[in-house]
Amino acid sequence: MTTQHLLLFLGIYLSLMLGAGYIVRRRIHTVVDFVVAGRRLSVWIAVPTILATWFGAGSLMGVAGAVYSDGVGAVLADPFGCSVALVIAGVFYAIRLRRTGAMTVTEILGKVYGSGPEVSASILMIPSYVGTLAAQMVAMGYVIHLFTGLDPSLGMALGATVVAIYTFAGGMWAVALTDVVQVLFIILALALLLPLIWGSGITPPQLYALVSSEFQNILPHSVGGVDALARAGQILVTGLGAIVGQDLIQRILACRDESVARKSTLLAGLFYCALGMVPVMLGLVGRQLLPGLEAPDQLIPRLAIEHFSPLVLLLFSLGLVSAVMSTADSYLLAGASILSRDILQNIAPAKTEKGRIRSVQYASVVLLCVAVIVAGSGWSIFRLIVHSGTTLFVSVFVPVTAALYWPNTSKNAALAAIWGGFGVWLVALASGH
Repeated sequence: MTTQHLLLFLGIYLSLMLGAGYIVRRRIHTVVDFVVAGRRLSVWIAVPTILATWFGAGSLMGVAGAVYSDGVGAVLADPFGCSVALVIAGVFYAIRLRRTGAMTVTEILGKVYGSGPEVSASILMIPSYVGTLAAQMVAMGYVIHLFTGLDPSLGMALGATVVAIYTFAGGMWAVALTDVVQVLFIILALALLLPLIWGSGITPPQLYALVSSEFQNILPHSVGGVDALARAGQILVTGLGAIVGQDLIQRILACRDESVARKSTLLAGLFYCALGMVPVMLGLVGRQLLPGLEAPDQLIPRLAIEHFSPLVLLLFSLGLVSAVMSTADSYLLAGASILSRDILQNIAPAKTEKGRIRSVQYASVVLLCVAVIVAGSGWSIFRLIVHSGTTLFVSVFVPVTAALYWPNTSKNAALAAIWGGFGVWLVALASGH
């Protein structure tokens, strides 16, 4: 199968994604339809869209590359922290979030504390979505370049354009329905990768010993000590921050009812843990399959190129593109929803439903352009995602949790938590901790 064939099938796939965005346009009548799919998502759509949103370039290429370079200890945040976070969200947050009737996480702060905390949290959250979106753009460039030979910048521009168009056209309905298709391709891609683990030349006992050794190395040396606290921090910082991320909360708020919201989040957590172990294992055996790899983020695509037949490679490439796109569209809509609903609407509120929808659409275009610029910064996929997610934990997790469980907390306390947490994190980052 030639490069031209790969380009042809990639073009067909991207065209289908575009078509899905325009097909669901007829469902969009209000900003509620655009931002939270009219609050009509069933379990069968909510679980795939949560899973597809979180299982992106970082969970596949980034995790495998980080394990390849630095071992399992380098990926405590994802998949382990993220899996725990989804379960915690399902048990403690989903029902309370769904009851708020909000459309964004920062709108919840506005309902409880007023516009000050709402706008403050929005200002700090938007860069985190730009960073994660930039990571997906980097991955998109990698993937399209490796499978088709196109320049990475061109591949990035192509993927960004497709995501922008169908998100602009159909909002959450387009994102959720394309996620259902994309998650099927992601599962297919992971299934195709599994034989590489057993075909690596490592026997099952050797693989078990390798995995056991890796996990023993990341266990704390003392219970309750500084070492244990550091390990827990690595797992929970990104994970707990992700609980209050707009990408997840937007899907919880879009669920048909409270029961669907809780069930979907819990199921997504279980599936995420299972799927997330595949790139972890590939990162470990990849050291034997492709030793001395200079760009670890490219481990999985290069394994596919070297070991798959042309037809299998085509299917796998579509799965990898799906993993990137499913996260990119979700973070794009999440960031645009916050920018429009919680900042622009506070500055110059639109007076009509059409105007409110247009506000979110135009915000998505602006954010995507900024993300493409950030994607040229040279940071790895995994670093972009981890640094982006940390902001949510240090600034937003505490005030949102307080708003849900202790709504009598004062506005000043919320502002102190938002800006104080962010300030402490900046000091720690500057000091190298």
